[in-house]
Amino acid sequence: MGKLAATQAQVEDFIGNTIGQAEDYYLSLTAKPFEIANKFHAKHDRLIKQATDQLRRWNVDSGKLAMKLIVKLEGEETKSVKAKRSVNRAGAKAKSNVKRSAKKAKAYIDKMDVEA
Repeated sequence: MGKLAATQAQVEDFIGNTIGQAEDYYLSLTAKPFEIANKFHAKHDRLIKQATDQLRRWNVDSGKLAMKLIVKLEGEETKSVKAKRSVNRAGAKAKSNVKRSAKKAKAYIDKMDVEA
């Protein structure tokens, strides 16, 4: 009877191990679609994030462009536009003052050359 009991125990262990292996295999097979789905969702989420970030950048850029157009159409000036205009006017005034002074100096030099 000892031999039959040992054989019965071996058969029971073999069947138990086979069932365990089949269970592990089945669980790994059923987990595959979820792994694939998780990878797909992760990639999908990354792509959506990139797309929405790009759309936000385009929105900001188009908002800036629209504001420039509105300012031009309505004639309102921003502080930077006013500052640029003031600098340009000051530069033009300085240039005309320099030209006027140069003409006076040339005229004075010409007058001095004639008298000498």
